[in-house]
Amino acid sequence: MSIFVILAWLSLAAFACYVLAAFRFWHKEGKNLRQSGYLPPPPNFLGRLGYRLLARLACFMFVGPVKVIGRENTKFNGKLIIVPNHVFEGDFAVISQALPFAYRQLAVASEVVGLRATAAAWLGFCTVQGERGKAKSKHSADAVIETGANILRKDRAFLMFPQGLLIRENVLRQEQFRTGWIRILNLASDTIGKEELAALPIGIVYEDNPIMATRFHRLVNWLRFPNLLLKQIGLAGFRVWKSVDKDKDGSPVKVTVRYYGATVVVSKPIPLSALPSDIHEATEVLRKALQAAVDKAHSHATS
Repeated sequence: MSIFVILAWLSLAAFACYVLAAFRFWHKEGKNLRQSGYLPPPPNFLGRLGYRLLARLACFMFVGPVKVIGRENTKFNGKLIIVPNHVFEGDFAVISQALPFAYRQLAVASEVVGLRATAAAWLGFCTVQGERGKAKSKHSADAVIETGANILRKDRAFLMFPQGLLIRENVLRQEQFRTGWIRILNLASDTIGKEELAALPIGIVYEDNPIMATRFHRLVNWLRFPNLLLKQIGLAGFRVWKSVDKDKDGSPVKVTVRYYGATVVVSKPIPLSALPSDIHEATEVLRKALQAAVDKAHSHATS
């Protein structure tokens, strides 16, 4: 056996050991995400690349083409809390298409389990123990606010959905907006100037009219063969998403959505210094900014 073959086998064994050690590390970190506010180490280059690739794949499989309006508004010389409306489980993927920089993200702990928890830790997520859009306890809420502030002290951006709940009908109701985002900004401002902190509203609208399907989408629907393959691995079909929601009394409701693209509007950042000191008034300012972004997205989607 030549020295080159031996070196090749040794290199392969070393790489396998590295992958196994990395998996064990991130699997343990994923288990720690059960704690509200637990913050895994920041993602490395591969983690950030993995997030981008996952987002692109999710958009291709479940959303379709993404039109972005106002990407120039991401050029803010400071720290941003990214606050989009929440319409679909794949919102994270659409937002990734709209933003040219990496960020860390908040998720609900109950949705991050098993291998998903391992992946979430590797990708830089943190979690909150929550139910129906609210933290389960004051301790959980405080832990997330502290974690969000720490992220802004060290990194450029943090993403959280201010509505808490996923609202499929895309109606921005005042009573469904939470104040965690502004609490995070206020806490971070203890060490960062208010002028360097801002909220970045992002409005998302999905296209559900089949007439907007791309030629490739229509071809896939005509062939049906790819959809049969997807069903074999537990997916509903190409750009079809099935989920289970809960109605007002908590009963499960099956939901099927079909999308043919999305329009995203990135609004101008709102500096913390320009927001009212009252957290509820500040949240209403954000809600109105998001409503304007969603309205603009609707107008561009239909134009």
